[in-house]
Amino acid sequence: MFVLRRFLVAKLLIATILFAIQTTGFIHGEEVIRDVYVVNQPQSQRQRELFALLATLASQTGMELRFVENSEAPSLLTIKFTREGMYVGVSEVDTSTSIGASILDLDAGVFVPGNYLDESYRHDSSADLISGILHYALGDCNEAILHFENAQNELDSQSYKAEGAFFSLETLVGNCALLQGKYDLAIENLAHTVGLEGSADLYGSNLSTITNVTWAYIQIKDRDPFSLFNDYIHWIEIYKRDYPDYYDDYVYVDALIQRAQLYALAEHYDDAIADLTAAIELPTDDTPDLFILRGKMYLAQYEWDSALADYNHAIELDPTDADAYYERGVLYYSILQTGVELRADAYDDFHRYIELAPNGDHAADALRYAAQIEKELEALNG
Repeated sequence: MFVLRRFLVAKLLIATILFAIQTTGFIHGEEVIRDVYVVNQPQSQRQRELFALLATLASQTGMELRFVENSEAPSLLTIKFTREGMYVGVSEVDTSTSIGASILDLDAGVFVPGNYLDESYRHDSSADLISGILHYALGDCNEAILHFENAQNELDSQSYKAEGAFFSLETLVGNCALLQGKYDLAIENLAHTVGLEGSADLYGSNLSTITNVTWAYIQIKDRDPFSLFNDYIHWIEIYKRDYPDYYDDYVYVDALIQRAQLYALAEHYDDAIADLTAAIELPTDDTPDLFILRGKMYLAQYEWDSALADYNHAIELDPTDADAYYERGVLYYSILQTGVELRADAYDDFHRYIELAPNGDHAADALRYAAQIEKELEALNG
């Protein structure tokens, strides 16, 4: 009988519970994405000048501009012109770093108000804004921060208030600081975008930014890292109570899921289980995924039966959910492995995962596990 030692089990749990590390960044299959999607034409002479500047700078970094109406294909940046100005959005970030978990949302953008594009237009500050967002998208935070600081200094020197641009720059600089492990700098910049300092009024705050700030606080460990997120959840509950006709349960569910994942990263598994249980009780299309996620939390607590029950429930709700089979296979093989029968069950689950998701995130591991189990079964059966 093969039984894993406890420290090996703990190592496996960390691998299965903590969320994937961002290492390759903006990759689609084996191809590095460098497309920039432009969803409409510039609408003024100043916008055309700015677009020409963007096209020049983008070409220097190997990016390719494409005009599209609507596309779900992956792109590095999306450009949109409106009557109010121009928005440059980062669809994904090439982090090329070993810090942070995939729960972090580093997609962001810069909105340049229309009056900045017209009378207050300056080539240098515009070039810095655009260069900054391009370098940010490519994961080159040192260059990005330099350009953002230059742009902001230029705007300051003009005594010009572009609140939209400043707000976006603080978010981008804060996100770059996260990537660099400069958590105090991240908090300093992101704090302004969510009213962090002494303000519990989080109306309209961005859940992604709150998640990023909480992650930074977890890293520095010098205060309750969840106080901001708790305020945000509390605001949602008040809004739910006072404005039931305008309330959407999905907002609450998303917040609970995010906080649960942060709890898990901080090894507060009981709190994570409580949040996921609350989310499961609300109407959502993500219920199978919630059971899988809660199963991982139970696994971290060595509550094997509860973890197995959640994986089984996920499969009952959606027999085509590949991840549920994979996680149950890992549970059978690595935790509850007490004999040939469970090896065979694990083997079946890994094969089922491969059938459902041959190119899935766990496909390589599932194939490796299945091959290893097959050899063990052959040896046991003589």
